[in-house]
Amino acid sequence: MNDQKSRVLDDMGRIVLPRKLTSQLGWQPGTRLTAIVNLRNKTIELFSKADGGLQMDEFGILALPQGFRKAFGWGYRDKLGVTVNTEEGTISLALDTKFVPKCVFCGKQEEAISINDISVCRKHMITIAKWSALDKLRDTTRN
Repeated sequence: MNDQKSRVLDDMGRIVLPRKLTSQLGWQPGTRLTAIVNLRNKTIELFSKADGGLQMDEFGILALPQGFRKAFGWGYRDKLGVTVNTEEGTISLALDTKFVPKCVFCGKQEEAISINDISVCRKHMITIAKWSALDKLRDTTRN
């Protein structure tokens, strides 16, 4: 059985492995993991091994080594697909290419960037910047 979720990479290269997925494999907090890295497909396959070099903490957080992230071009706020394969007892990580940011104001995908899980297109980003500048100008004229 395969099950998939998406998770966002934080600024320290960590992701949270969903408890629902890890429990399907019988992984508990503190489980040691070994990674098989596929540079061609830019995927990481994790499996439980007593002397593994990676460890999932009590909250399901896994820190991905910087070398992996640099080799794959994965960075802060990138969305990763987390897929569990119960037959093989593995979890695979790959860049989630289905995630396309859309502007929260107009729904356009062109030139939309995501900041703190909020996506905004270029047009609306400029509008927000102008409002911010006007607010600062008002604050300086009041004092």
